[in-house]
Amino acid sequence: MLTIKKLSVLSLCLLMFACGDNIKTSNDYRPETQFSQLTHYAFLAFETDGIQNIDQDRIKDALAQELNEKGMTLAPEADANVLVAYHVFTKTKQKQRVTSTGSSYYYGRRYYGSSIGMGTTYVDTVDYKVGHLVVDFLAPDNRKVLYHAEASTKVGDVNTPEDRKLLIQQAVKKMLAEYPPAVKSSK
Repeated sequence: MLTIKKLSVLSLCLLMFACGDNIKTSNDYRPETQFSQLTHYAFLAFETDGIQNIDQDRIKDALAQELNEKGMTLAPEADANVLVAYHVFTKTKQKQRVTSTGSSYYYGRRYYGSSIGMGTTYVDTVDYKVGHLVVDFLAPDNRKVLYHAEASTKVGDVNTPEDRKLLIQQAVKKMLAEYPPAVKSSK
């Protein structure tokens, strides 16, 4: 028999699989950077006009957790050897759905006769939101971008705080999955 607790765990697992596969990520970096030496990070202040967004806190927490798992330590900005900046925004996109219906009628004798066909095509335009998360690792001295990662996914169906937190955690984990980048040896 399924209890409420088991149902909530099951729905959370289904949500994880549904959301995680739809997150598209990309990254870029400066190959000359010695990423193994970047051990202490600080977050750059997010410009919010005095209002701290709840998702910004979730992003910061997810980044801190992921970086700590990679052996990096949060430090004051003066002591950090890499600065972490992040930005989140949404875009409204559209997709079109085309539906065609039709029918035909035949009349006459076995080998002789005519047919009449009719059809209708409907085109619906559907708006949806795509959320984008951008994370940059910057050199503290000159603010050059050392590592850049982006994630995007459809966010229209993410309504509860738990769903939003989970989606952000999955996006950050996927964005930093290959951090630090493997240094390729030159031949």
